[in-house]
Amino acid sequence: MTQEGGNFPDPDPTGMSHTAMELLHSIRKGWNLYNTLEASGGETAWGQPLTTQAVINHAKAHGFNGIRIPCAWNQYVTDGTTSDIKPEWMARVKEVVDYCMNAGVYAILNIHWDGGWLENDIPNGYNEAIEEKQRSFWKQIATTFRDYDEHLIFASANEPNADTPEQWETLRKYHQACIDAVRTTGGRNLYRTIIIQAPRTDIDLAVKLVDRLPNDPTPDRLGIEVHYYTPAPFCLLDEDGAWGGVMCQWFWGEEQDKYATSDFSGRWQKENNEPYVREQFRKMYDTFVSKGYPVLMGEYGMIRRTLTDSSAQEGHDNSCRAFVRTVTSEAKAHGCTPCYWGGTFNRLSGEITDTPVGEGLEEGAQTEYLSFKNNMNR
Repeated sequence: MTQEGGNFPDPDPTGMSHTAMELLHSIRKGWNLYNTLEASGGETAWGQPLTTQAVINHAKAHGFNGIRIPCAWNQYVTDGTTSDIKPEWMARVKEVVDYCMNAGVYAILNIHWDGGWLENDIPNGYNEAIEEKQRSFWKQIATTFRDYDEHLIFASANEPNADTPEQWETLRKYHQACIDAVRTTGGRNLYRTIIIQAPRTDIDLAVKLVDRLPNDPTPDRLGIEVHYYTPAPFCLLDEDGAWGGVMCQWFWGEEQDKYATSDFSGRWQKENNEPYVREQFRKMYDTFVSKGYPVLMGEYGMIRRTLTDSSAQEGHDNSCRAFVRTVTSEAKAHGCTPCYWGGTFNRLSGEITDTPVGEGLEEGAQTEYLSFKNNMNR
């Protein structure tokens, strides 16, 4: 994996003195403002309340000092023939970012799926019009936030569809357009940390395909993003048979292996438990973190279900707690910054709504970054 650099002026970067690695490692526990600014049809269209300062304050009170802000832009252009973002939408996004700044937490602002205009088009091959739209959007975003300090981080995309070296090369060009647009706006954007997304934000594809990063004239301000929803039948499947007869898995982790021989044997699996998680994040350390590129685990989580059997419910709750604890802990132990996707508290009242997951997140967050180096034989 290589990255080409270049000469760059070095004025006083007031408020921008930390590297990407240092910044991401300052985020003890991250949370996604999910199903909100990225929602098709408007901010409350997917069932979440309007974001206020209180929502961000509640997140901070529960220990989240990094807020990832998934954000749509393409549905908010002034008309269908330009990529000019509506001023009122830019003002609303700025308002939400300001809530994060007021609370003293880090904000990670991206271009999310946004109808798939970039992410779904990658398998069709390089498209100059897509690159130009990416460049235009990021120039407008970066200009608006040019004077913000390093608590604001940019992320180029979300989950780009790329599975081959050729598709990674197309994606790399689109990431390059983001970096170029941000840097050319000047000011503090000369030093702003920018996160680029691995193919499908998949760990194995990141290791396999990302042999060359985009060029960034500013050293030590570039990171890479992956997501973690493995095993999918436990994390994502909410009803049996939705994927060609696949059953939901209710139980996860070595401590729940008793269910492997119970009446619920089909609800537990052994392939993707604790050792698998550890090995996946070791790959990210070896491939990126050890070479100076921090990793944002921008999304992870699972569906916590309500079951009719009380014993199964207890095992499921314990599994959810163990899953988020393990993934959070192993990510941090290997230098990767976790940002949870899911609801653990009521956004309006701040009341805890998911005790098992909230406890697991807090337990995992106590792990120190890169602590695995003290115990290489785990």
